[in-house]
Amino acid sequence: MTHRRDLSLRALAGRHILFLSTLVSSCLSFVLGLLLAVHLGAHDYGVYAAALALTAYVSIAADGGWLAAAARHLTRPLSQVDRRAGVTAAWLLMIGAAISCSGLTVLVALIAGRWMPEETSHLLLVVSPLAGATIAPYFYEQLLKSSGRTGLLAAVTMTSRGLSLVGVLVVVAVGGGPTAALIVTLVATLVAGALALLGEPLGLSGLRATRSAVRREHRTFGRQLYIGRTFNLLAFRADVVLLTMSFPPASVAQYVLATSMLSPVAMFGQASASTRFRAMRDAAPDTSWARRLALVAVVLALLACGVGALSVWWPLGRAYEPLLPLLPLVAVAAVLQAAYQPANSWLLANGEGPRLRRLLLVAGTVNLLANLALVPWLGGMGGALGSITGNASYLWLARRACRAGASERLSAASG
Repeated sequence: MTHRRDLSLRALAGRHILFLSTLVSSCLSFVLGLLLAVHLGAHDYGVYAAALALTAYVSIAADGGWLAAAARHLTRPLSQVDRRAGVTAAWLLMIGAAISCSGLTVLVALIAGRWMPEETSHLLLVVSPLAGATIAPYFYEQLLKSSGRTGLLAAVTMTSRGLSLVGVLVVVAVGGGPTAALIVTLVATLVAGALALLGEPLGLSGLRATRSAVRREHRTFGRQLYIGRTFNLLAFRADVVLLTMSFPPASVAQYVLATSMLSPVAMFGQASASTRFRAMRDAAPDTSWARRLALVAVVLALLACGVGALSVWWPLGRAYEPLLPLLPLVAVAAVLQAAYQPANSWLLANGEGPRLRRLLLVAGTVNLLANLALVPWLGGMGGALGSITGNASYLWLARRACRAGASERLSAASG
């Protein structure tokens, strides 16, 4: 009983640590964005932001669903030896995904270069060897939330943000441009992974059996999730791609900076859901907690809008005034994204692959159609409206899927 209580207290402390670290790292990201926006100016900051967004866009398709399959395997009760083998398998999959991401980035830079500014495509080619770093945060989250290591996930996130900020300060001090800024951002993400490696030791014993188990998880869960998740994220993040193809870098800068100012809201929802990921398996959805999370997200969005508006007056200046009307729209989209995280995590934790696939495909289609219709016409405003449409549909569909999944489990248990 005492041991179980100690584990419960440790999990609770980890949740609070992850929550606080999310807020702090979000503040660091906000400061980082302001520093770069002021130092680089709207045009160069737009080039930097577009290249970073495009590398992240490419990374969506790089892992093939294997990282989620490895994470689900690690949620099972495993011996210490089997767990270390599972962590090793996950890292090997991460390395393969990173290599794929770099190769895909080169292809995008070469093929799509004619439809984007030459500066952006050139920057993509320069940083392509490091492009795999954009998939690392997803991998760290999958690896560490599978074992409830929320404190370690918080440390990795904080370290990544802190190193990025230090690197950007150096870039500002020496007068570096968007290339140097992007390189230090990607390198910081990779270096932070050393903490995850130290906290989750590797092991080779039983690796062959573990790889077979992960392959089974991939067939029954990871592949289904990948099909839906890839299409969904490619659709949801098409806004920056369409902006890059249709508008000058300064317009991209306005939109990306507005979304980064509201990113703490979405990060709060994602972090809160991650802290409960392990406990969600084989448990009923906690709707009262989901409602409280949505309420806090609204409060955070209002605060972020106020801080964002003040930052335009100082230190950003008149060049960034076009982002002011974007803030309230992006805030609504961020609140909706935070609100669907509990339902999304419950479906992931309970292996609802087919439901997730259908959900992701439908919501992604809605978002893609909205972006295609609105972004070329309204620019950043169209991107924000498209995000609202897509996130609202995702929230509605995810809650319906949770209710259906929980009802089936209850019927199976009673039968």
